[in-house]
Amino acid sequence: MENGDYPGAARHLERALALDPRVPSLNATYGKLLRLMNRHDTANQAFLHELEINPDDYDANLYRGIFLFENEQKYEEALARFQRALRTRPGDPDARFQMGLVYSSSNRIEEAIQTVKSVVDENPNFLEGHVTLAGLYFRLGRKEEAERHRIAAERLRTSRDGQHLIKMGQIAQASELFERQKQADPSDPEPYFHQGMGRWQEQDWQGAAAEFKEAVRLDGNNPKYAVYYSNALAQSGAHELARPVLESLGRDRWPQLNSRQAWILGDTFFQMGEHDRVLQVLDFLAERDPTNARVDLMRGQIHLRKRDYEQARVSAEGSIRRQPDNDLAYSLLGTARYLLGDMPGAKEAFLKAVEQAPSNPNHLRKLGALYLELGETEPAIEILERARLAAARFPSINRLLERAYRARETGSNK
Repeated sequence: MENGDYPGAARHLERALALDPRVPSLNATYGKLLRLMNRHDTANQAFLHELEINPDDYDANLYRGIFLFENEQKYEEALARFQRALRTRPGDPDARFQMGLVYSSSNRIEEAIQTVKSVVDENPNFLEGHVTLAGLYFRLGRKEEAERHRIAAERLRTSRDGQHLIKMGQIAQASELFERQKQADPSDPEPYFHQGMGRWQEQDWQGAAAEFKEAVRLDGNNPKYAVYYSNALAQSGAHELARPVLESLGRDRWPQLNSRQAWILGDTFFQMGEHDRVLQVLDFLAERDPTNARVDLMRGQIHLRKRDYEQARVSAEGSIRRQPDNDLAYSLLGTARYLLGDMPGAKEAFLKAVEQAPSNPNHLRKLGALYLELGETEPAIEILERARLAAARFPSINRLLERAYRARETGSNK
């Protein structure tokens, strides 16, 4: 579903349901997909099937409730479904927000305000919540509160539109939106942050650092601003300026970061050559998600830089255990084994890397170089020719090929 092939994903789920329609959560997953395809009636049937199997399924209760509310205006039945969903996930904001919408539609305005406001208080960047509150307060004639939420909603909508433009690569158009936002509220750090993200995406490190610096000045308590500010400084080579910013991001503040921000923090330490600090960030990420194969892969690469080849080997093997189809981890394992003097083990790992990513020129180069070192000239030539075809520019491949052809002629691989 990540590539937007909803019909293909639907066919896959339909085949799975034909094999066993009582697999827990499968009908609910199918129903959510059908909603994305605007097949709401069929989706509702899928949620009903799920509820026959598991009456407490969160998604089935939530979306069955939404169908009852939006399509059949059965408000009390819808509320019962949302309450059932909350029993499965206590405090869930989506179910609570839907309850607020039902209260609003049934003219229970004070209950609606109380419910939606509790969601917005927990998530101040919830656009739909601010829009709903603005309308509710307006209905009660509480114009000042309505205007406050209208302004918040407009700010969030502009921010969302600008972020979408950045994702589309339309940086100039996004900058225009954020400049207007800055003028409307000079005390708001978000437009500075998002404009910085646009410059960061373009690798305009100094421009990004200037925007992030202003966001930090306006709100020094938000660690994401400091993370990206320090990274932009490090990327621009201003390591001395980055260090005090990093010091403000003590270990006690890391839990406030999402995973992407934590990875950026690790990258900043990497840019500055502080490999032990990178390992600390990776340990933190492993605590948050012990199944993440990328953490061990990065650990191995850091250990390789520190010339701790045994730990690099251990980390590569850990990454492979978590994700067996991990060509980069096999390549790392091959390098670590090679540096430990285990030539058969290195060859096995490089072969596995090439098997999983046959066109990766780096994997092919490493395998070809090892064949050459082992005196296996013909396999070296075959692999290195493949590498040359796969790589647009990779000078070391050509040098290795010259050695291989010379070895064929002279019988020496020097």
